[in-house]
Amino acid sequence: MAYGPVRIALASSSPLVLAGLRNGLQRRGDFEIVSARSSLDELVADALPLAQAQVGILDLATDTDAQSMAALAEHGPALVLLLHEQEVPIADWQAFGQVR
Repeated sequence: MAYGPVRIALASSSPLVLAGLRNGLQRRGDFEIVSARSSLDELVADALPLAQAQVGILDLATDTDAQSMAALAEHGPALVLLLHEQEVPIADWQAFGQVR
């Protein structure tokens, strides 16, 4: 049985990280980028492409708003969180059931 490409939504405040993720995933050929935005808020506002995404890849270097994370989780894609060496409130998100 043949499956189509995995549909990905990307969010990063870094243009370099966003371009690297987009180019690297597209080169593989088995991923389709349906949305690429510079913040979680922009990604959540981009409702139609986001609804088509199977996976959301989020660079949390500067964007760690729990409300945006909760709104994104409501749309249903599996989330991959890219964390940097800084304090990020993952325990807070887990306590509210937003990250599993």
